[in-house]
Amino acid sequence: MADLSTSSADHIGVLFREFGGMGVAERLRPGPWDFELASGVVVELDEQSHFTRYRGRTLQDAFSDGLPWASTYRGLCRTQEAHALRHGGYWRNPSTDAMFGPSDAPGTFMGLGSSRWKQRAVYDAVKDAAAHDGLIRLARVSIYDVLAGVQLGRVLEGNGALEPGVLAAWIASRTLGAPGKGSAAEPSAASRLG
Repeated sequence: MADLSTSSADHIGVLFREFGGMGVAERLRPGPWDFELASGVVVELDEQSHFTRYRGRTLQDAFSDGLPWASTYRGLCRTQEAHALRHGGYWRNPSTDAMFGPSDAPGTFMGLGSSRWKQRAVYDAVKDAAAHDGLIRLARVSIYDVLAGVQLGRVLEGNGALEPGVLAAWIASRTLGAPGKGSAAEPSAASRLG
């Protein structure tokens, strides 16, 4: 948070408080990146649990308009939330309840909702803000993306294949931030999907 621009940090603070965040937003610490390509592009592979009403809210402000994944992700947050619920085990935990307050029963939105979903949405927004501010080059891809007629999630499950160039082009089309640090073509050995 300390590395973000003032406007980005303020934006994250507003979301944090809107979701019921307790404490100081400046202490937010998103987890590690999913993987990094040799070019320095950081890739976040978003699965079912990322597409919720809270994540959709983080993508509603003008702040998100320049994110190459924002429009698609807004739609996925509307259409795929039931899959996030079925994904299981990610509704609440003691640390997320401490951050956002108690949660409703799983699948219930009676005013409290899911503390874990709120935390994930805010952490995703922090990572988006880092790319927005040019601190990193970030590409977001989802298991629901369809490339050359094949859903990426099916490929990752071993139920389909993609030509390497198709995936590289897709990642490049979803990359934002820190221009001039190389292309998104080849993963580093330490971070290959496998």
